[in-house]
Amino acid sequence: MKCIARWGDLRRLFALLQSTGHTLYGPKVADSAVVIGEIASPDDLAVGWSDSQNPGSYRLHKDPHGPAFVFHSGADSWKRLLLPPQSTLWEADRTASGFEVLPSGGDSRPTAFIGMHGCDVTAMLRLDHVFGFQDDRHPSPGSPRATSRVTCIDPCYASIRRRSFVVGIQCTGPGGNCFCSSVGAGPHIEAGCDLVLTELPDEPDPFFHIKALTSAGQRALADLSLREAGPEHDEKAKNAVDQCAAAMPRSLDVSGIRELLHRNWDHSRWQATAHRCLTCGNCTMVCPTCFCTNILDETDLAGRRARRLREWDSCFSLEFSYIHGGGNVRSSAKARYRHWMAHKLAAWIDQFGELGCVGCGRCITWCPAGIDITEEAAVIREMDGAAGSSSEEKCHVRS
Repeated sequence: MKCIARWGDLRRLFALLQSTGHTLYGPKVADSAVVIGEIASPDDLAVGWSDSQNPGSYRLHKDPHGPAFVFHSGADSWKRLLLPPQSTLWEADRTASGFEVLPSGGDSRPTAFIGMHGCDVTAMLRLDHVFGFQDDRHPSPGSPRATSRVTCIDPCYASIRRRSFVVGIQCTGPGGNCFCSSVGAGPHIEAGCDLVLTELPDEPDPFFHIKALTSAGQRALADLSLREAGPEHDEKAKNAVDQCAAAMPRSLDVSGIRELLHRNWDHSRWQATAHRCLTCGNCTMVCPTCFCTNILDETDLAGRRARRLREWDSCFSLEFSYIHGGGNVRSSAKARYRHWMAHKLAAWIDQFGELGCVGCGRCITWCPAGIDITEEAAVIREMDGAAGSSSEEKCHVRS
């Protein structure tokens, strides 16, 4: 089902989701950046805000004459809602006969994720593979190899995903650090959403093409009684997204990327990059697919209550690779950056049959040193197998 809608129709969509008990989340402006937060109406979205992004640089500015939805990847990702920075896995009280496991106390309300770009939709589908979640509502583009390796389902993640209604927005213009089209993660959205919005250009007021991908999305459009989209609207939406894909400012050549990184494990570029890397972990915090966590067990002083917490961790922290009796396996910045990049572009393929990078560009934008993963891969590819590649002068280190 495909329809067209105006701004007032989006208000009715928001009201419809709220009437069914959904808590709404979307991209909004806070602290001079676009962040994901709770919203109540379309006016709460980052409407008319654009951004300038470069390696290590992010600036937000108002664009009153441009499209309503012109913002790009912001300071955080939807991962914060799907995999909260800290969550309680279980709690238990001591009783006379042993222990009583308490309800987790998590929020059981359904949620609506509104304004998810194509790269973030792909990231969500890849987290589905990581946490073993199979959603019959959303046909997954993942390979059979990826799904066949699932052995268990993370109940906390699955609980959030089952209660989610997802509204994606196809980009009609790329951000300064975007490269999703070269890794097959956007800007087109073909799966993972209940509804897909595309803002049509050359209109005096916000005008949207809406496509339903699931039965829940079809019911929502039917309840709104929107006008059906014609072939000219379909073509206009497709052309706008095609132009965005062709205009990506960065690209990542992923042909044979797994083998390339494995055979260049001792490449001099790793050390050259380590001289700049602060091992701050910003790239892992903003990445929509990084999923490393730490498990903490806590008890009260009386020993009557215990709980197990899960919180975000980063492979850039020195303690992350600590092994009892053996110390830190990856004690150098070189080892930690190499591990992160090689996992995204190589080991992830071994684990899940797909890339761990969706080309959102957040790791480039929010790296204080401006390290660009597309540049790092390109330099290694350029020097692949070259004699004398140990010379750092050949590594084109950004000043």
